[in-house]
Amino acid sequence: MSNLLKISNFATFILLFIIANCELYADYFRTVNQYKIYGQEKDSSIINFLQGVVFESNAKYEKFFLYSIKGPVRIRLTSSEKEYARITSKSVPEWSSGVAFVQQKIIILKPGKYFDKTEYERLLMHEIVHIFLSEKIGIGKIPLWLNEGTAMYLSQESISWNEGIILGNAIVSGNLLSFSEMDSLLKFGQIKARIAYLESFLAVQFLINRFGEKALLNILGDFSSKLSANEIFLKNIGMDLIDFEIDWYAFVKDKYRWMVWMQFENVFWFVLVLIIIVSFISIKLRNRRTIKNWENEND
Repeated sequence: MSNLLKISNFATFILLFIIANCELYADYFRTVNQYKIYGQEKDSSIINFLQGVVFESNAKYEKFFLYSIKGPVRIRLTSSEKEYARITSKSVPEWSSGVAFVQQKIIILKPGKYFDKTEYERLLMHEIVHIFLSEKIGIGKIPLWLNEGTAMYLSQESISWNEGIILGNAIVSGNLLSFSEMDSLLKFGQIKARIAYLESFLAVQFLINRFGEKALLNILGDFSSKLSANEIFLKNIGMDLIDFEIDWYAFVKDKYRWMVWMQFENVFWFVLVLIIIVSFISIKLRNRRTIKNWENEND
């Protein structure tokens, strides 16, 4: 048996295993249009919440992409870490909270014990974007940074203060990643992966702020053509991908480099030095006033 055939058979086995596990051992499910959400009775409140998220996000994405997903999309809320690892076949990093098997239109989410409404909403919205991008444009055609950045943008994510500090550290230490390096995102450790996600989001946000959502949509659509990434960017924003990355890099440095000083230890020493300086000036002024009072008394 050839290696290619072995790989094909293994992929088929994994596919059947994933699909089976979406419905087996699930005693509670909800349906929203072409979406089916599976899970356990104990997680019924979470599944009911996710049902609303699916309805709203699907309507939003259909309007944005001018496209409707064909066929069923299965969403599995796992009941344990063990089940999550078994269903995903350990094919995703440990730090992941969910994954979309885009070709099979299956989304797997970590157990309900991690439930936080805001995080689960963003997570599910994020994974649904990947389904839309894959079905409309094709898997593997969109650069990973653009794929992830678009998913983060459309799922309404934002950069927190702490994440700004992480970016500041990456800039100062020379650890910002290039667009091409982000293609290995799923092999990164948690910290490096977070930097890659943040950079991806900022790149898409920068693209939209400068050229508009229409430019993003046109760029994404052109990846279904035979044009190269450089040609696609040049066609839609008047600069190739390399020049865009250079401009984006300069923007990130200007905006976040100073954030490194907002770390606790840096703030502590800054405040300490400031207190010393203020105290020194205060003492000098007080001594001057004292000397002046003495002079007035002598007069």
